[in-house]
Amino acid sequence: MVSIRDKKTIKLIVVFKITIITLVIVLIIPVFENRSGIDLITQHFEQMDMFEEPVACIQQFDPVCTIGGVTFPNQCEADVVGARTLYKGVCP
Repeated sequence: MVSIRDKKTIKLIVVFKITIITLVIVLIIPVFENRSGIDLITQHFEQMDMFEEPVACIQQFDPVCTIGGVTFPNQCEADVVGARTLYKGVCP
């Protein structure tokens, strides 16, 4: 009969083995592909558009009212955050 202490030890060993196997897979696969882990992480963030080019808007006050009743100083500022414009002018 297996005691509770032995069951906990077995669970701990299994978790440890799974962790080691996972680490080996994560560290070995990039080596076979001639890529570092950093390259894979960078590629992942690029695919998620985390490294978008910054947008510089002109500092001209030409207000637009967007859905949700938010006034932006100009159309460019609204476009940067993806707000949809209802009309030109300040929101009520």
